Amino acid sequence: GQAWCDDKTAQHVFSNKLMKISELLRDEVQKYLEKNFDNTVKDVNLKKLWKKKKQSSRQQSSKTSPEECSILSSLTSSKSDLCPSTTVSSSTSTGTLTEKVGGGGDTSSSWKSCNICLEDMVDSDLVSHIHCTAQLCRECLDRSMKASPDKCPVCLAQCEDSEWVQLDQSSGVRPPLRMLTIPVILMMEQADRDTSLRMGHPRLIRVANTVKLSSLVRLLESVADCVSGALLSIQVVSDSGDWCSRCPGQERCRGCDLGRLVDGGELILKPGDSIAIKFPELEKNALEEVNRTRQDQSMEMDRVKQELDLFDCLDAFSSREVLDQANPWFCPICRRNQTATKTLSVWRYPDFLVIYLKRFVYLERGPGGHAGSVKLDNRVSFPLAGLDLTPYLSGPLQQGGELFDLYGAVCHYGSVTGGHYTAYAKHCQTQEWNHFNDAQVDPRVPEGDSQDDVYVLFYKRSGLTHNVNPPTAVAKTTNSPP
Repeated sequence: GQAWCDDKTAQHVFSNKLMKISELLRDEVQKYLEKNFDNTVKDVNLKKLWKKKKQSSRQQSSKTSPEECSILSSLTSSKSDLCPSTTVSSSTSTGTLTEKVGGGGDTSSSWKSCNICLEDMVDSDLVSHIHCTAQLCRECLDRSMKASPDKCPVCLAQCEDSEWVQLDQSSGVRPPLRMLTIPVILMMEQADRDTSLRMGHPRLIRVANTVKLSSLVRLLESVADCVSGALLSIQVVSDSGDWCSRCPGQERCRGCDLGRLVDGGELILKPGDSIAIKFPELEKNALEEVNRTRQDQSMEMDRVKQELDLFDCLDAFSSREVLDQANPWFCPICRRNQTATKTLSVWRYPDFLVIYLKRFVYLERGPGGHAGSVKLDNRVSFPLAGLDLTPYLSGPLQQGGELFDLYGAVCHYGSVTGGHYTAYAKHCQTQEWNHFNDAQVDPRVPEGDSQDDVYVLFYKRSGLTHNVNPPTAVAKTTNSPP
């Protein structure tokens, strides 16, 4: 037993020394190769070094202890760092690595970093959000989902579990159809510098995240009409316009042309993308004209609308609300009340939609200076057909868009203390409008002055077909007694 303990202690001491030697060897080899050889010579020298290491390992021991396995795994990681053509095919979390050292071909590394913890990992250990450029390790993704459920920590958009795909399997996977607001930047190339100069005012375009390249180019060319110069290129860049929004930072890419990102004739845009329209170097007069401050016609318009419409109400509903110290938000992470912002949005619209206009409100200081409820009699105009709710959608876009047609409305006449109700309804078969006022029914369409007192609207999705079986009169039969 004592001899076995001595053997085990000696093996442990030897393993510790071997581990220290391997770490020093890895650092020295890396410095030497980086200083004296290019990538091709690195591959050849690394093959020789690895062959000698394997021969030495076979001579020293026919069995490998757990400590030696750790050393070999460390050397394998070092080899992957030194040789760009190394391919790691299996998960590092299991401790099994399969190396393939090739001569020519692609020399890009398969190691990428998590956007949160910045730890370098192989593609099989990272997951990608197909809707944006996020790539996270599973541990960071789990922590983020616990802090903000169903929300991407990079693009901050609502997401589902099915939208997270293993990075090495994400090629060719299309994201769900959504609407994006993309900034458009006008830029000018500079002959004496590597960077481009921003010019003019940035624009915003709202397009679907999957769009045909030809359609997008036509839209961007109309935006670029304000510049008197030949268009040089259209690229995807970051919000600053200095770097590419798709390529890793170490590649120092200034922007990828839209044509390079086309997949099957369509371009997939992501929330972090900005589009740069680049021009060759302009003359001084032309540049000053682009940068000239312009007085838009909207500056002459009244800031307060004389009449409200339904879209004003929807804008107010989806606007950002600040939760201050008087109305704080309870944070589930730090478990304290915090100031925050709140935004309401619709993930998916139903086929039949009911919109309630909040005409009855409670005021702490109402008429006469006393607290109480009041009725708002402001007229709110609304469309009878083709109500487009796409700008207020945060989830996937339905096939055919988000268009709705009105089929009913409820009106209220009077005040908070009392009043009278009437209704408008559209016949499901004849498509005729009628106004119902107790027992009186008149053919009338809810438009113009008829919209003054409407406060509940009933919409259905455009093009929706459904069968309606109205009741039929049945003759009453009586049975004579026997």
